[in-house]
Amino acid sequence: MHRLRESRMWKYVAIYLAATMAVPYAVLSFPAVAEAQAQPVMESLTVAVMAVQDTEDVFESVESQKITDALALALDASRHYIVTSRADLRREMQHLELVQPLSVSQQVRLGDRLASDRVLTGELTELEVDERTGAANASLSVRELDVATGEFFNGADVSVSTRGIPGWQGDVSRVTNEVLRELAETTVDQLVTNWIPGGHVTSVNDVGVATTNLGQDHGVHEGMEMLMLRPVWQRTLEEIVMVKVGRYTVSEVGARLSKMEPLEDANARPGDRIHRLYVGPERRQARRARAQHQQTLTVLGGLGALFGLVYLAGGPATTDAPRGVNSFLYQESPGDQAMIRVNIPDQRAVPIDEQVYAWLFYRGDGHRNFTLIPSNLVGVVIEHSLPNDSWDDHPAFEPNIEVDEEFTYLTGDGDEEEVSIEILYHHWPLEPGHTYFHRVRRVVEPMRRAAAGAPIATGAIGTRQEEPIELDDIEFDVDPSEALADGSESTDGVTYFTPPVLETPEEGAVDQRTHEITFVWNATTGANEYVLQVFPEDDPSGMRVPKYQATLRQDAPGAMSHTIRDDFAPNTRFYWRVGARRSGEAEPRNHMLRDTAHGRGWLFSSIRTFTTALAPPPVPSSAGRGSEGSDVQPGTMGIGRYRHRSPEGNGAGQ
Repeated sequence: MHRLRESRMWKYVAIYLAATMAVPYAVLSFPAVAEAQAQPVMESLTVAVMAVQDTEDVFESVESQKITDALALALDASRHYIVTSRADLRREMQHLELVQPLSVSQQVRLGDRLASDRVLTGELTELEVDERTGAANASLSVRELDVATGEFFNGADVSVSTRGIPGWQGDVSRVTNEVLRELAETTVDQLVTNWIPGGHVTSVNDVGVATTNLGQDHGVHEGMEMLMLRPVWQRTLEEIVMVKVGRYTVSEVGARLSKMEPLEDANARPGDRIHRLYVGPERRQARRARAQHQQTLTVLGGLGALFGLVYLAGGPATTDAPRGVNSFLYQESPGDQAMIRVNIPDQRAVPIDEQVYAWLFYRGDGHRNFTLIPSNLVGVVIEHSLPNDSWDDHPAFEPNIEVDEEFTYLTGDGDEEEVSIEILYHHWPLEPGHTYFHRVRRVVEPMRRAAAGAPIATGAIGTRQEEPIELDDIEFDVDPSEALADGSESTDGVTYFTPPVLETPEEGAVDQRTHEITFVWNATTGANEYVLQVFPEDDPSGMRVPKYQATLRQDAPGAMSHTIRDDFAPNTRFYWRVGARRSGEAEPRNHMLRDTAHGRGWLFSSIRTFTTALAPPPVPSSAGRGSEGSDVQPGTMGIGRYRHRSPEGNGAGQ
């Protein structure tokens, strides 16, 4: 009995001790409310705040300075950002000779110089004060560029309003300051709220859908765009660099995981890093419009007898895709803006011109094997044939381009059918240093396609066949219909770059040395070979063979120079320019210089002029030194000196 009582007592003691040890841990681990669960912690980022563009597209106005200062103060006060000093920013911009607005590549260069994680740019899209009540409205759009990747990882579009002021006396400056301060603080709050931590890929299924470790708890939602990066050991640099894999969109979201599908040709791997991409209001609006248009090229075609091609069994496979598509940098004349010209030398006799309704141009950034999906579409031409067998891909950004066309045609049975085209797309800008590939496809009169065989003679095109030969269909992934023809092969890559910028001699410079002249210019991002050309006075356009020419190579951007040592004619005008190209790629073409051997194969700067100095005076004769009529008199240390001779009769110098 005593033994039993003793065992029970120790049992109670053990339960008490266990409870005493467990309760504190349970209290620490059990959340009191759902909001108390661990949340992602935003790391501090160094950021360079660029001058905000005001409503008049000016960067140096009073309103621009006020909103820029307010934005910098709000970012610093958030403790999530470390703002680069204005003095450092101005110094580096002067060193790099940058003037706003800056391109993405220029922002990356500036961020590298400042050792900043991000570069923040913004635009004040609205600022109004009611003169009667003092009520104010203001709107601001900002974007946050990640310097390491050259992509926009965050952004905000904010509008605020302040109420009218009772007894307002018309102090607009005070109201403006208040609404801009509130606008800046609200913008920074949204930036902090929008921030999503970086994640990684945990698995990839057989069809390329990637699963990640980010979900709703991290702010991820369906439709969000993500950038996938892969850490790669760079042996030459002896460090790990992040290589872009591609863009993905979130298709499914869980609490702490999500699934992503590729928006372009990309092969995800477990361990790849992912970062959220900022989608601004223009692209969001385009998405909504594209969703309303079902994000497709709609083609309604009836079933008819064979038009166009009829195939016979045997022989090599055929396609109605344009052949021989190529691309190159193109420039009208030296100094003009460069564009990428896509050339289609073989537009095919099948189908004939009357059966072609539109030309579609797709672009891949850094990827040769990109897919023909709507997001890669950058150009549409509604023509039977292309003017000059080419299309120019210009560098400007054009959003929300809509195409709405209808065409009718007769089937082999004489029935009238309709083809309708509804497209909404964006022409994305060309960025210097990026390599672009292009593919072309056409919208044609619907016709039956077969698996293999040789086409019938061109003279039989459009004739009705009494008993068409039925062949098995090839695997042809076309959406939505057979009126969308095959896509061409990808062009070879063309790296986009802008013409070089000349520095010295400046335009119209005078008194240049006659025995040597140093020419200075800025290398352009994307090019690595340069040619300096100098032309005589009677060739201001540089159409003939240059008097001097030198070819140089430099892979990195920055200043370049070359000195020509020769006897330049004194007091003579010369002209100079610099051309650029990238080795290993198709040579650029300049329309104005197309017939000149020295002008082909380069993208040229504008041409400048300079004038050499006057000829120096002749060396005086040493004969008669020290005589009355000599111009040279003995000087100290045995060095002759010139004597001023006055006009006869005044007695001077006698």
